[in-house]
Amino acid sequence: MRPTRKGPKATPDGPDSERREFGTLRLRGRIWWVRYKVNGKPFEESSGSADPRKAEKLLARRQAELGIGAFVAPDVKRTTFEHLAQIIRDDYAVNGRRSAARLENSLTQLAKAFAGARALPLTADRLTAYLRQRLEQGAAAATVRNELNALRRAFRLAKRAGKVAQVPDFPSITLHNTRTGFFEEADFRAVLAELPEHLRPVVEFAYLGCTGGQSASGGA
Repeated sequence: MRPTRKGPKATPDGPDSERREFGTLRLRGRIWWVRYKVNGKPFEESSGSADPRKAEKLLARRQAELGIGAFVAPDVKRTTFEHLAQIIRDDYAVNGRRSAARLENSLTQLAKAFAGARALPLTADRLTAYLRQRLEQGAAAATVRNELNALRRAFRLAKRAGKVAQVPDFPSITLHNTRTGFFEEADFRAVLAELPEHLRPVVEFAYLGCTGGQSASGGA
């Protein structure tokens, strides 16, 4: 037996639906769901309650968000750090990027802070706090920059795919190198890996000449 409820009679949406000015309420089992459209795209959400008044409030909240330009689609709200990480991994794989190892190092560090987190709350203040924490841990500024750059690109790809509503503002990092214009070893190796095979010996020779002839392993 279905739960007793008060409200309008059945509508063309079905015997368990109740139409509102904005959207429709629909009963599934004992739980009320809301249906509505934004720019012609249908959305459906569970109120998580057997009380139709809570579904009405949810529908009213979505209508209010839409009215003030603060509406975020339910599927966008569910996007997590793990989704962002997979999006950028797929991008690297599809485009054959050779710096996949550096990407994984960056994602590993980012996961220590953001694993399981929704993308929506990863705002500028949380990213700045991450930057401060990594520097306090002794991480090189160039390393942290690579990590945040990876996350920024993941956000941009996700926005293009409609998985996030916006890209947050990322903090800037000033690199204080003792020799202006020189790459750190890790950065140089990452760039070298992206170059065509025939250019690598020339570029590496020039780099070793500028660094006093030190090899990647630190030998003479």
